[in-house]
Amino acid sequence: MTIFQRIRPTRTTLATLVGLLWALSFGAARDFVWADLRTGMVDLRGLPRVTRVLVWLGFLLRFAMVGALIFNDLWRAEFELLPLYAGTPGRGELIPLALVPATLFLLTMAWTFALAGALHSHWLLRLVVLGLYMFVATTWTGISAQGRSGLLGPLLVWGLLVAVPFFFVLRWRRRARPIAEFVFLLLVVAATFALAQAQAVTLWRISGVPLVLGSLNTNVLAFSGLAMPFLLLIGMDIAGFVQQAAGWVTGIIATRLTRWAVYPVLLALLGWRLRDVVSETLTLIQESSLRAVAASYMGALGVPLLVGLAWWFVSRWRKGAAATPLTTEGITEAGEKNAPWLILAFQGYQVVSLVLLVLFGAVGAIAIIFLEDLPLAQVQKVATQLVVGQLYWPIVIKVVALAVAFWFLRREWRAPALYLGTFAAMQLWFELAAPGRPLANIAWRGAGPVDFWWVVILALIGLFWLLRRELTAARAGRLLLIVLMTALLRQTDFISDPFSPFFGFAGIGLVAFGIVWDALTIGSWANASSPALPRVSRIFLYLGYVLFTVTIVNWVLTTHNLSYVETFGGELSLGGLGLFGKPMLYAVFAALLAQPPEGEGTR
Repeated sequence: MTIFQRIRPTRTTLATLVGLLWALSFGAARDFVWADLRTGMVDLRGLPRVTRVLVWLGFLLRFAMVGALIFNDLWRAEFELLPLYAGTPGRGELIPLALVPATLFLLTMAWTFALAGALHSHWLLRLVVLGLYMFVATTWTGISAQGRSGLLGPLLVWGLLVAVPFFFVLRWRRRARPIAEFVFLLLVVAATFALAQAQAVTLWRISGVPLVLGSLNTNVLAFSGLAMPFLLLIGMDIAGFVQQAAGWVTGIIATRLTRWAVYPVLLALLGWRLRDVVSETLTLIQESSLRAVAASYMGALGVPLLVGLAWWFVSRWRKGAAATPLTTEGITEAGEKNAPWLILAFQGYQVVSLVLLVLFGAVGAIAIIFLEDLPLAQVQKVATQLVVGQLYWPIVIKVVALAVAFWFLRREWRAPALYLGTFAAMQLWFELAAPGRPLANIAWRGAGPVDFWWVVILALIGLFWLLRRELTAARAGRLLLIVLMTALLRQTDFISDPFSPFFGFAGIGLVAFGIVWDALTIGSWANASSPALPRVSRIFLYLGYVLFTVTIVNWVLTTHNLSYVETFGGELSLGGLGLFGKPMLYAVFAALLAQPPEGEGTR
């Protein structure tokens, strides 16, 4: 018998190996990944069949557009390219012909879902959605109404416009009938956009110049600001995925392997991360200088120190009987609930200030016509103050967030207080280290310096616990969880890198992944119901807003609009991760490290 025959595995060995692989892969995916995703998906049980079909249609369009985002250059390769008048010079002057009807169709579906969802929601939400639609529809059909001769054209245009608010009034207190209401709104919205499109095409045929393309581009980009909150919110989705994916890995190791397997895994991963951050630091020193790198790293050290200070202050606050427990789940929930309000506060002022600038410009122009001696210096001064207000508004938001954190703490809502306190402390530190600010000499760029300090701190804490013989399996699992999260956070640099081999789409891979992940985890909000926001209304509103956002992003990327492609192609989502997602994760870091040796676990 040869040596190869001796070591040949038996059936029992093969069965054991297959069972182990199943436990570590398929079984683990079923018990951890699918179990978590299933609770976050939209649940359509209990809805009428046709309503379910409409919801599935909305999600199908959404996922189809995700594919269109990733492969947006296929539009330009497969369809005729036409000049985009009044577009951005360069590649942005050409547009695939098929993109025009596709965009109008998707916008029609988006507004139909949004209007149908708002129809039986809170009265304020109804008025906001209806007002936005009327403003958009009036802008897009204005040319059609002016371009038609006689009374029939304008009457038809304004009749379609008035039909929507009249329908809202008619159905204001009636029982919801999602199917009939959706169909009616779809017909009216489709007729409105089709009328504008038909008149624009007629003018195109008469003049031979596709001015409609420039008009459509202007209208789409004019309302692109409405898509920004969702793109920022994708940053929170990425942060949630980082925490959940790291939890899956540590959970699989803790339950599928032996209790002590976490130690060698932690040692290997922590060693790999230390090697990476030290190598990155040495490379920076070679490219720059030791003094410059040391100064920037000193500034980055303020981030983990401020996180620790926020945790210490909140955890040491007097604990009353009504104090909420400070857990990782509570911190995550607090981040997910408060981040949307922070995003609305950031974006709301931008919209309001833009409207004020437009109105002031119009009033100023009229005043100059009738008042020839109006000092132009005063006009420019007021306009400048409005622009400066946009620059300082984020600082106001951060200071207010810090004040709200103290208010939460006084009411014993410790998890929201920790999230907002961490957010405010980090962002104010960034402001102090910005160019032209008092700490500009210790400013840093990129995620590398902060990541360096987190990895070093985790290694020192692990070594301290090991020397004191306090590194229990539970603590090792929590350390492993944090190290995994730091590693996953650095992968966003790879995803958003335009030169990366897999996601070389100007960072659109990050946006596409965030859209998909958001669809898989929105169920906790969409499956709930309340008198002010019923379940069907939530789903329709969500689908309408996401379809609108994806359509805007697809238009910007496919037209290669150089003024917007970086912002909508990943920059906003990465900004949302840095502004709102990382404070939540860093607060979770502190909560995990502060748990006792045999604490609540790693998830």
